[in-house]
Amino acid sequence: MLYLGGGSMPLLQDQTLRSIISKLSQSSINYAITNNLHSSDWIGINNALIITDLIDQLPRDNMFAWLLKNEYDFTIESLKPSTETLLDIDTPNDLLALRWHPNTEETLRSFLINKLPTQAQNKWLNAANIMSKPGSRVTLIGRVSPQVCQMLQAKLQVWTRIFSEERGMTARKNNRIDKIQSIIGNFVDLNGADLFFENLDQMIDVGYMDTRVYLAQQKKYPTRSERFASDLYQTKNIKHQALKKLVVASLKCNAPIILGGHGSVSGGLYSLIDCIKQQSSQETNIL
Repeated sequence: MLYLGGGSMPLLQDQTLRSIISKLSQSSINYAITNNLHSSDWIGINNALIITDLIDQLPRDNMFAWLLKNEYDFTIESLKPSTETLLDIDTPNDLLALRWHPNTEETLRSFLINKLPTQAQNKWLNAANIMSKPGSRVTLIGRVSPQVCQMLQAKLQVWTRIFSEERGMTARKNNRIDKIQSIIGNFVDLNGADLFFENLDQMIDVGYMDTRVYLAQQKKYPTRSERFASDLYQTKNIKHQALKKLVVASLKCNAPIILGGHGSVSGGLYSLIDCIKQQSSQETNIL
């Protein structure tokens, strides 16, 4: 059985899908394949009967793989991190990543070009161009994996500053928002978003911030529409004061600050680097 969350695997190749199905059908033990053990966007399992026991324990499908491994003794294979395994359409930032990726279907690309706000497209493009320059200073904030850090070092000639916090926060069983803690969030709340970004701006050329970690420790979590508005820098559509101040302060930076969900420091970054590498190797005008 293959379980997909909404918007999962928009760039997964047929060959990869066939390989997943083949491995599942040949395994004789309780076995599953996913894109992320800590927070699965999709998962394939060879024992679908287990689903009836799991339903009541899964308030979020991100917990699927973690629960199978730790409470049902499944062997879990996480596929190698890449754009095709990690890019998942959860937020507007993920659509921005798809807008430029060379494997995106042209009908979808055309739709995104016409529908995504120009300001958000320009900021993403500016960030990509900076990332392609050797010696650029890049900062990642949020649920950043070790694999993303290694990938940046291996594929781009950039200096990195990483603030990684609360990985797997949506996949923990009985997870509660009031248990989320963020050192970055504490700094912003104590000193203000303006001071945070003013200091950050002096250290970087481009930044990527998974804002959901900061927001999770707020007393009131913003609505989905407000979160999406923040990803697109549409401050007029944000009533949540802490989030609005964060977005306004980020826009004052000289360095482009990409705001988003987990994808902004995960699948979206893999997609961006695919674009940079293909443009460099083929001298094509993707960006």
